[in-house]
Formats: sequence, C-alpha cells, structure tokens
Amino acid sequence: MKTRRFHSIIMVAAALFVFNGCGVYNPQCVDIPLIERKGEVKLEGGAVVLDKTLVGHISTAAGITDHIAIQGHIHGLANKSGLGIKYMQLATGYYNKMGRLNTELYLGYGFNTFAYNMTSDADPNPYGREDGNNHIAFAQFNCGWNHLANSHIDIAFGLKVGYMHDSRIRTNYYYDWYYGDNLGSWSTEQSIVGNRLLLEPTAEIRAGWTHFKPSLIVGYFHTFPQDYMYGPRLSIRLGLTYRF
Repeated sequence: MKTRRFHSIIMVAAALFVFNGCGVYNPQCVDIPLIERKGEVKLEGGAVVLDKTLVGHISTAAGITDHIAIQGHIHGLANKSGLGIKYMQLATGYYNKMGRLNTELYLGYGFNTFAYNMTSDADPNPYGREDGNNHIAFAQFNCGWNHLANSHIDIAFGLKVGYMHDSRIRTNYYYDWYYGDNLGSWSTEQSIVGNRLLLEPTAEIRAGWTHFKPSLIVGYFHTFPQDYMYGPRLSIRLGLTYRF
C-alpha cells in the first residue's frame, strides 16, 4: 500500500512538472542511460516554452554488444531576441552490471554553437553580441540502479570530466546620443579563445512503468579556470523516457 501511494505521488508530481513546463534547462545536462543488455535501446526527450524561448532535447543510447554501448544527445533553444544555442554529443562506452548496480564509462565528443545578444534592463538596444562555439572531449562515469521496488524507480549518478576549447567573437556596440537623439553608432570586434577543464556532476531519477517513465535530472557544472557561461550553473531538466 505504501509503495503504491509513493508511486502515485511521484507520477502525479512528475506529470505536472513535465506538461506545465516548469523548470530550468541547462545545455550540458544529459540523460544517464544505465544500459543493461545487448539490444536495449533507450530514448529520452522533452520540449517546453519558457519566457518565449523554445527549448527541446532528445537523447538516445543502445547496447551494441554485451558490454559496449553508444550514446547520442542533441538540443536547441531559440527566441525572437536572438538567443540560439545548439549542443550535440556522441559517445561510446563500456557498461557492466554487478548485482543490481549498473556502471558505465563513456568517452565522447561534444560540440556547442551559440549566438547571444547582450542587453540590459535600462536599455532595450543590445550593447553587444557574442557568436562562437565550444569543442568538448570528455569522459563520463555513471552508476545507479534500475527498477527499484515495485514502482519501477531508477536512480542514477554521473560525473563528466572534459577538456573544453572555447572560441568566440564579441562585438561591442556603441551609440552616440545627444539630448535623446541617436547621432550615430559603431562597433568593435574582439576575438576570445580559451581552453579549460569542465567538471559536471549529475543526478537523475526516473519513476513510472517498466518501459515508460518521466525523468528528472539535476546537474551542476564548473570550469577551471572559471568563466561565465550562458545560463545558470545549477540546472534542472525534465523529460520523458522510453526503454525498449
């Protein structure tokens, strides 16, 4: 009785979050598959509109052999103000099951492109713009448990360590104002290139039925040396998962 009650609470809460679109989406927050067998295929994805911004993502993973798996992830977001970020990653890895504990180790590559208008609340005119891309070579270790209790709950933890190459062009806009009149404008460009270490721990919970489950992922990322990123460092992402 208690298990069924817990199952119902999890399902109702997850459905409300998923279909109402409440949450914060971070580009680097990727599904933790926990593949268990050869031939298993897992799909996860979601889409939501937040503050006139369309955010969508899809992840897939498959067991190719008894211990080798592949994984892919892609997402994008865009709105009328000019923000557009696209991220894609591909990885291959080794998975193993020890009792009820599942472990995975992936090696992969991620590519991110972005365009960002810099604005302030005081002035609707953008004072700058950044266009660029990131290349990320990474390793990620995952561990967790599938199908816990009778509620078919999955709990997973992951740690991604990556080497990021960052290249972007910053355009600064300048306006010449005289008593409220815009007398002219000009711009300057600055090229910014950097390399840094990326560290990203992630936790995920899925609850539902054997094959179909809403998912909740909480992630945090940090770079060494530090640099500002577009979006909060702490992220929450919601989606729907189907396991074949």
